Amino acid sequence: MQTSVQWFIFQIVVSTAAFGLGLHVGRTTVLRKSLWLGFGLGILVYGTWLQKTPSVAVQMVPLWVLPYIEGTAGVPGFMLVIGVFYAHSKLPQQRRLAALAVLLGVIYFFQGGLWMLQVTPTRTFAHNADGELVRQSQDYSCVAASCATALRQLGVDTSESEMAMLTQTRPGTGSTIVRALHGLQIRLSGMGVVPSMLEPSYEQVMRLEMPILTLLQLELGKQHMVTLLRIDDMGVQVADPQRGMLYLSHDELRASYVGQVITFEQ
Repeated sequence: MQTSVQWFIFQIVVSTAAFGLGLHVGRTTVLRKSLWLGFGLGILVYGTWLQKTPSVAVQMVPLWVLPYIEGTAGVPGFMLVIGVFYAHSKLPQQRRLAALAVLLGVIYFFQGGLWMLQVTPTRTFAHNADGELVRQSQDYSCVAASCATALRQLGVDTSESEMAMLTQTRPGTGSTIVRALHGLQIRLSGMGVVPSMLEPSYEQVMRLEMPILTLLQLELGKQHMVTLLRIDDMGVQVADPQRGMLYLSHDELRASYVGQVITFEQ
């Protein structure tokens, strides 16, 4: 059984146990209910915060854990709170509302964690290198291809297929910057190169050493990973795994920059 499936099952067990704990706590004293409600809300807020600030999350949560909880960490806290509310409910309408909240929690968990049940279809990835640029062979593999491009810049021979495995790229949903960092850390282990995640301003990015992996907001709700190769006063040379080699002005790049990068320290 692959590791991601084990994490998926583990989180289902924890979330179910949290709901059961909430049902129990909801029948106890007001003080105890208040304490557990605060605890559950704390977990919910903490999980949401980790998802919104990945550069902080990688400092607080081990990187071998974070990829599996980045989209689901708040669910146990949510289920605990709903369990307390359900047990405390007196009216049928309140219980129906609590049941609906449970359903929404399940949907949210599957939305954030369904990738853990999928596998990386390595046979579908083509060896599509164009000089120093590795092009993505699937519409969801920009992370894997960009990671491969960055590593080639550092003299590490790799491919989109290898990085797709290491970044746990999944059909349809692709990968995330956290999984990219985890995969890069595995690939560069023992080579004297350390990947790091930062959330610098655009002006700070321009002072960092290239290559840099970054996310761009190209479409509403969809982000795209590219590799920044070189910079000058007029703009930046960008290795885009989908569109090829580009030269973007600072205004163009700044407009789509989302504030998250991966750098390499040697």
